[in-house]
Amino acid sequence: MQISQIRWSKNSGWEQSPANLNAAELVMVFADDGHFQTDACFKELRDRFPKAHVVGCSSSGSVGGGGNK
Repeated sequence: MQISQIRWSKNSGWEQSPANLNAAELVMVFADDGHFQTDACFKELRDRFPKAHVVGCSSSGSVGGGGNK
């Protein structure tokens, strides 16, 4: 099993991901930014990881009441 992490920010978008990630079978997304609730974001993820099951949830800080304030 290979594990990789990439990040997204409002200022710069997605980090460059290693080429081998396009064959990923599972993508887990943890986020509380409104961008991750849009169809555009899901399309970006599908384009970047065409073979993967994409699952996601809010970040732990958001669940615990400590999200962006």
